[in-house]
Amino acid sequence: MNRDFKYILSKKRIGIALVAIIACLAVISLLKVDRSDDPSKFDALRSDSVFSFQLSTDVTNLIANKAEESSQKGRLTYLDQSGAMVSEKVEVAARGNSRKEICSIPPIRLKFNKKELRESGLAKFRTLKMVLPCQDDSPHRDYLLREALCYQLYSLITDRSFRIQLAKMDLHDLSGENMLKSFAFLIEHEDELARRLGGEIIETELKELTTIDQESYNLLVLFQFMIGNTDWNMVKGHNLKLITLGADRAPIPVPYDFDQSGLVDAAYAVPHSTMPISNSRERLFQWRGNDQSGLFASIQKYLESKTAIMNTITEFPDLSEDSKMDILQYIADFYKVIEREDAVNHLVITERMLPAEKI
Repeated sequence: MNRDFKYILSKKRIGIALVAIIACLAVISLLKVDRSDDPSKFDALRSDSVFSFQLSTDVTNLIANKAEESSQKGRLTYLDQSGAMVSEKVEVAARGNSRKEICSIPPIRLKFNKKELRESGLAKFRTLKMVLPCQDDSPHRDYLLREALCYQLYSLITDRSFRIQLAKMDLHDLSGENMLKSFAFLIEHEDELARRLGGEIIETELKELTTIDQESYNLLVLFQFMIGNTDWNMVKGHNLKLITLGADRAPIPVPYDFDQSGLVDAAYAVPHSTMPISNSRERLFQWRGNDQSGLFASIQKYLESKTAIMNTITEFPDLSEDSKMDILQYIADFYKVIEREDAVNHLVITERMLPAEKI
């Protein structure tokens, strides 16, 4: 083989290699398409009505090993928004802290296949939290609906809140036995919440309340007072997420997990031993702010939302009439406090009896 032919062959091979490299880079660029505006799995499962689905997994193993939170195979079956039947593989794991200990049926985390999400044009948020009734009986199903209502009420006050989807669920064991037929609800992924608000989750603990967005803080504290919930802590980040909207913006607190609240009124709910209240139905105003004018403005937001709040309670699906009447009266008692002419002073002086170290 002469030298010129070897040179031509070498150039041809280099050209082929360059074409292959360019093709690979093109494929990689396609895989890295900006999907920041894509709908999520939560969006795909959302419905204006109650969403129905069947979850099949090894329920016996899930319950027996709930403390380990190990993943196991499952299958989710439902009708999509077009009415077509969907049956997809998911990973199922127990989750939660106190509920794993006190509940025979633990809350669940569903994990979806990354490739299937991408092929469906959905955002990368792979997991969804699902809340189930703590026990398979009527009172605990009622607690679940009441907690779902809490999320809905906070969304009336601010869009800086977790979205949920109420659902009817059939929980099937792999043996074919129907283990549970009840309501459940799905919770928006925390990173999806942050994306929707144009920010991101931060995990650092707060050193002082001056570093928090004051309007969001006031709305949150009033909400926890309204539903009678003391199972949260701003400094430790207990039962809330902090979202930053930029380096020069104070983070926004977003609450979740309301099963210990007076509105839910669960039989297992007990206030923390440091709280100066004796039961979960007692309210405690846990505000540590200094700007009373800002608190007054937030109270006005609740006053403006009163009709919407009462209507949402009245129209909430599948709650018993007795539960609705109880909740309406409980919320009416809250409004008796904030409708006072001296509401701010009354809340700050009379209702707040916190130990100095609690926030």
